Amino acid sequence: MNKAIIHLSDLHVSLHKDLNDLDLKSSIKTLLNSDVTDPDCLAFIDEFCSFVKQEYPDTELYLLVTGDIANVSEVDEYTAAQFYLERIIKELGISVSNTMIIPGDHDVNRDNNKYAHTNGKADNPHKKSYEYQEEKLKNFSD
Repeated sequence: MNKAIIHLSDLHVSLHKDLNDLDLKSSIKTLLNSDVTDPDCLAFIDEFCSFVKQEYPDTELYLLVTGDIANVSEVDEYTAAQFYLERIIKELGISVSNTMIIPGDHDVNRDNNKYAHTNGKADNPHKKSYEYQEEKLKNFSD
């Protein structure tokens, strides 16, 4: 059986509403947003899956997702990204063990990092900014 690696990069799943519940879809330039019922997002995912099935029939697929899964590293973006990636994995019959996800710079939550750096000093005054890996990537990791 043939094998193929599907490499997705820079999904930039973005929030579809701001903190005031105002629609952001018209102001953002992304194909995927946090509204998993958005027909445009679903059509994009489904068309992608159809293309892969057509181009790679009878092929064992591996999925590599790199960098910038989210746009600003908010929980709602990752919830939607998980939905989209699970849809791709299921539709293409990819084993979860054949999937790897690697964060990018947009997957660092700047607010979490800033909060940890300023408030974490009391707990560990010698900790350097670059040592806050868990805090920076908490939303991604969760």
